[in-house]
Amino acid sequence: MAATPPQELVPGEHAPAVSSYPRSGWLGWFCRCALGAAACGVVGVIGARAYFGSTSEALAFARGESIVVDPSTVLLPPAASGEPRVGKCAVRNLGGRTVNLIGSDACCGCRVTSGVPSAVKPGETAWLEFALHVGDRDDESRVVSIYSDDGTVPELRVQLRAVGPR
Repeated sequence: MAATPPQELVPGEHAPAVSSYPRSGWLGWFCRCALGAAACGVVGVIGARAYFGSTSEALAFARGESIVVDPSTVLLPPAASGEPRVGKCAVRNLGGRTVNLIGSDACCGCRVTSGVPSAVKPGETAWLEFALHVGDRDDESRVVSIYSDDGTVPELRVQLRAVGPR
């Protein structure tokens, strides 16, 4: 075949658009697939956050977990001398049946002050409150276990962190 001669531009007309990515071959196919996958991922994350309220709840649902604690690390603000540091977190039921929070286990100086025992209906949220006595220490960390009658997640772990000066 004979090569076609380049077309001359008429004054006032624009040159044809030239794409910046290859149009043929394996590299072009790969670039289009990668861009399509990235776009689907972004749309999926935005949709999951809109439906579930947070990325952690969407991931918990994808893993098959029916209850999730948010946040899993509770930062406890400073309190007056001799007073406990207090904080709270939410337990959300993502499943289709009521989940009962039946008890807790905390290490020394730490306790759940409200929220256990309680029943969390599907789609609802229960609030748990904690108190931590740290004495004269500025930074302290403890783990609290919350037990449920759920078959997939029988134990929720919440880390309490007292930060900052007394």
